Amino acid sequence: ESKSLLKVIVDETNRLGGVIEQFLDFARPYEAKLQAVDLRTLIERLHALITADDAAAHLTVETSIPDALPDAYGDTDQVHRVLLNLVRNATEAMTPDGGTLHIGARLVQEEVPARLGVLRRRIEVFVSDTGVGMSPEVQKNLFIPFFTTKRSGTGLGLAICQRMMQRHGSEVRVESSLGEGTSMSFRLFLNEDADTFTGEHGRLLTAGGPSPWSA
Repeated sequence: ESKSLLKVIVDETNRLGGVIEQFLDFARPYEAKLQAVDLRTLIERLHALITADDAAAHLTVETSIPDALPDAYGDTDQVHRVLLNLVRNATEAMTPDGGTLHIGARLVQEEVPARLGVLRRRIEVFVSDTGVGMSPEVQKNLFIPFFTTKRSGTGLGLAICQRMMQRHGSEVRVESSLGEGTSMSFRLFLNEDADTFTGEHGRLLTAGGPSPWSA
């Protein structure tokens, strides 16, 4: 058990170094390395990380992952960073008295933009909390670089998350009400559908330009 926790610590330390570099290089575009993403492993690792953190000892941490959830298509490191950022924000939003943090993934169907009646499957990844929630004004500015409600925040975390998701043909969505908690989510394409993407499609995903699949 100690070896397992030590590996998580080392991995997260290395990832933190990468996150700091992204903050310093925020103005410089970076690319995604798209491949199969095992969301079950990512979410289980996050669960272990959060439950081992004394700062989250007052929280109830729940996960929900379907048994037959297929692999997503994306950059494993970037998806992990986005999830970690959302989880940390959710943890900070809950009072010292406690709360429930829920991390999960599920298959969803949605209409393909500009193709009336055509449906596609995607994987929706979500993080929800029972914290203080956000006002409509805060939600409107949430992804603007350097906007923050935290005294020691940089205001870059969610802006970087949004940029990473744009490189996956997606976006971070938020649903929140003051006093009722917050849910944040994003959708990923299935790895089994990757072969149907043309070279131009793949380029758009990697470059983060206007994607023909964006909702």
